[in-house]
Amino acid sequence: MNNVQCFESPFDHGNLDWYVLARQKMNTPVALHLDDPRAVIEAIKREAADWLNLGGPMTTFYKLAAVAEYAGIPAWHGSGVGLGISEAAYTHISAACNAVTLTSDICGETLRVDDLIKEPMEIKDGFVRVPEKPGLGVELDEDALDRYRVA
Repeated sequence: MNNVQCFESPFDHGNLDWYVLARQKMNTPVALHLDDPRAVIEAIKREAADWLNLGGPMTTFYKLAAVAEYAGIPAWHGSGVGLGISEAAYTHISAACNAVTLTSDICGETLRVDDLIKEPMEIKDGFVRVPEKPGLGVELDEDALDRYRVA
């Protein structure tokens, strides 16, 4: 039984030849972590990735996810292990993109002392519920912000 889900960016992103070769030689999916539109398009043209871990500004991410969808490549939103507000935004944009079907690393609230929002996002059985309140659906915890402020 293989306990490795994928190899994420195992090589220099500038050497797509290695990614193409790895995909030819292995049965485990190869994922590229990208946030540049030209790099995503080149990786797709070269068939250098089975999956994509996408990032960048929200509008760029949305466009990259659309490119991945048209190419038939599953994706997820990389997080950089953020705080509650950014992770709420990532959750919303991920839910809006058809290609985003893979497990995400939007997990900052499970690793941080405080995510700086009043109520944590609901995570159950490996899934996060998209917040439904106004705006991003979360509220900044001003008391926590004051508590952790660094002068």
